[in-house]
Amino acid sequence: MPVQSHRARTKLQNSTKETSNPKQEKFIMPISETFVLVVAAMLRLYSLMIVVYALISWIMHEQHYPPAVRWLQSMVEPVLSRIRKVIPPIGGVDISVIAALLLIEMIRSFILY
Repeated sequence: MPVQSHRARTKLQNSTKETSNPKQEKFIMPISETFVLVVAAMLRLYSLMIVVYALISWIMHEQHYPPAVRWLQSMVEPVLSRIRKVIPPIGGVDISVIAALLLIEMIRSFILY
């Protein structure tokens, strides 16, 4: 059996490692892409919070909100109140929720694509 040098053995081991199991390769996502995906997920979560708040506001009166709904209101109302200043209710129907959801989806699609 011929004697191999250390360099030749490590080169042989490295080449067999690379071809033996391709599933071990790790995919590392760039930080900027990860940040964009996190922001998009947060916007999706915020739009879900708006939808839940709108549904709860149809069912319950504001005086009877439990603490969890009051927290949800404190998170959602600042955005909705700013939209209400620009787009007032039309015929008694508040469309600020629809405008907020459209705005959030436009921002998400701009970020992701």
